[in-house]
Amino acid sequence: MVDEKIKDLKLEEYNPLKNQNEILKTMDSNIENVFIRENATIKLNNLKLEKTKKELVYNKINKGDNASIIFQINKENTGILYGYISSKSNKKINIKLNGKSITDQTNQNDYYYNILELKQTDIEPIILEVELLEDTLKIGDYMFYTLDLNKFNNAINLLKQNDRLEIINYDKNQIQAQINVTENDKILYTSIPYDKSIKIEVDGNKVEPLKTFDTLISLKLDKGIHKITIKYELPGLKMGITLSVIGLLGFIIKRKIDRK
Repeated sequence: MVDEKIKDLKLEEYNPLKNQNEILKTMDSNIENVFIRENATIKLNNLKLEKTKKELVYNKINKGDNASIIFQINKENTGILYGYISSKSNKKINIKLNGKSITDQTNQNDYYYNILELKQTDIEPIILEVELLEDTLKIGDYMFYTLDLNKFNNAINLLKQNDRLEIINYDKNQIQAQINVTENDKILYTSIPYDKSIKIEVDGNKVEPLKTFDTLISLKLDKGIHKITIKYELPGLKMGITLSVIGLLGFIIKRKIDRK
């Protein structure tokens, strides 16, 4: 269970790491920012920048020559550095960290490198070079943040103290769970994508779920013990979902595991 204010939280389109901070702080007012913004200076090599209302458009000046965007990240905080480059053109770039390529051209999709875990923990300058493989690159925005692991762990420990859903039974079509809600003005926040084919019962009564971030299912529950049933009514669709008070931070955790 988290603060009900989360259902009204508005997220920024091109700032996912700042959004993680806002989600956590809205869940529990005692949580501090876990992602800290780092400053970066930019140098363009054989590129001309054109700014539009929605994008930054980089065009090669001499089309037959190499071209790149060079970021010097002046890291001032201890922790794991993340970069965010909002682009649908990531099959068309080669990314180098301190001179070494970190992209795999055989294993990319349009968004594979939008969020980069740069794995630098020391406080030091870092050079990130985005090399164009075609003549044009369009970027929504870019930014760099350090994940403070101490603050992150403190946030997770605080969330673990909240009322938590206990899974009683599940199969391919439904989940049955129970929760003891000890405070009012809280909602059950899940990482289940909102879908009309999902039906929910609380204490045997059908309820209409809330839609958090216009994407995820949440439930407003009164103080007390509640039994919850979540059903999928699409034929052949398995209940391969995980409830989580951490929500979107699971994405960051998953990327960390995948890269090990």
